[in-house]
Amino acid sequence: MFEVNKGDAFRILAAQDDYVQVESQDLRGWIPAFYFSKKAANIHTEAPYEMIVAKEVPVSSAPGQQAKEPHLDLWAGKVVLIKKSYEDWVAVRIVQYGAEYGADMWVPKSSLHVYDPVNAKEGRLALHSTIYDEHGHIKDEEWVNSVFIQAETQIDKIGSVYQIIGPGGQIGYIRVKDFIPNPFIDN
Repeated sequence: MFEVNKGDAFRILAAQDDYVQVESQDLRGWIPAFYFSKKAANIHTEAPYEMIVAKEVPVSSAPGQQAKEPHLDLWAGKVVLIKKSYEDWVAVRIVQYGAEYGADMWVPKSSLHVYDPVNAKEGRLALHSTIYDEHGHIKDEEWVNSVFIQAETQIDKIGSVYQIIGPGGQIGYIRVKDFIPNPFIDN
């Protein structure tokens, strides 16, 4: 994967479906054909702001394009960062495995809600958080931020906790106070 910017020069190698294969120096890859159209000039760069996914939504490589990667559906409650818009579409950035995922992923703006920490199911662990198993025992495994809340429940020894899932399917429990409801915030 590599990032391209407006005005970069490429040699076009092939076109297939909604994509164009390009090459420049030692870089070669596929770019949505939309970015070579006159419509792309109407993409607006925004001051970054957060929103929350309202309902599960598939992502597209370009505005208005049919989603082709079902494994890239965004779950309800996921916090996204908006940096670009085009008509009724926004380009979202997400946190994946503890780092911001670099590629633009487009979704209809209607699939998002205004960011409110109360509705965020994705966030980070507070510094010095303790991860527990379902019996309240401390788990001795390393966790990568960010985490996603699966449910709120009670553990007798601890009290109110969130059941969380981390990258790779890790499951654990944290105290409610140890959840920071925004994966883009550094501790």
